[in-house]
Amino acid sequence: MLITVNKRDGSREAVLLLPLKDVRDFFVHIANEVKLTELFCAKPEGWGEALTDESVVEVLRAAEQMNDARIKDGWRRIEGEVLKHLKIE
Repeated sequence: MLITVNKRDGSREAVLLLPLKDVRDFFVHIANEVKLTELFCAKPEGWGEALTDESVVEVLRAAEQMNDARIKDGWRRIEGEVLKHLKIE
């Protein structure tokens, strides 16, 4: 899926959203929206900092929709492990 993002400097860039190779990467970085944006776009660390907040949200919405089934399936596989680690039953 091709998406055009806006950068803080006013420029625009077309990026290809990629399906997750390893769904665990999504959960490892779930609290860091910029890192998730870089992950979904296969861009180097720091690239996401140049995007506008609106573009980060747009990338995340599109990528999560594209990967919805894998994310849900991945969560089902690791849910018990995560809850045990957090000591939540």
